[in-house]
Amino acid sequence: MHRLDRPRAEDLLPAGRPAGQHRTAADRPGYRGSRPVRSGNSAADWTQLGTFGHLLDAVGRYVDAGHVLDPRTGRLLADRCCDDWPGADSGIWEPAENRQYTQSKMGCWAALDRAVRLHEKGQIPGNHADRWRNERDRTRTGRRPADPRPHRQPPSGHSAAGTRRPSSWTGRSPWPTTSAS
Repeated sequence: MHRLDRPRAEDLLPAGRPAGQHRTAADRPGYRGSRPVRSGNSAADWTQLGTFGHLLDAVGRYVDAGHVLDPRTGRLLADRCCDDWPGADSGIWEPAENRQYTQSKMGCWAALDRAVRLHEKGQIPGNHADRWRNERDRTRTGRRPADPRPHRQPPSGHSAAGTRRPSSWTGRSPWPTTSAS
């Protein structure tokens, strides 16, 4: 079996299906008459950072069910998440251009939190857990220490886009302050 040192999402595509190929059929009507009709998938060229959260959660459930994790795999996934989380991605909406999506950052937070918990259970040995904790906590602010830009909050009652927040908005982070075991 071949093992990757830098796992990539496209490595999870089904064998025999060419990645990134799609066709356009202008002569056929699509859903509710929409045009053009496209078939295939260009997702091989997209980055979806939130996938790290789903993947590490599945790994955690696998371990919770009594199975043993290959320690190198867990470490590689968590390290890759640490490297990639600050970048822009396609999010779950898959637009033409990459952007910064909160949901993607939350997926990275979940992945790194799960990696820390797996380390605490002895499933991922090594000395990487401090890095994962630090990067997990940095996903909450969206900044790394080397970023000189100050974190700016919008005026009270307004979102960063300038629209009014709902009255139920509390200004609290959606992330817990400690990891659950």
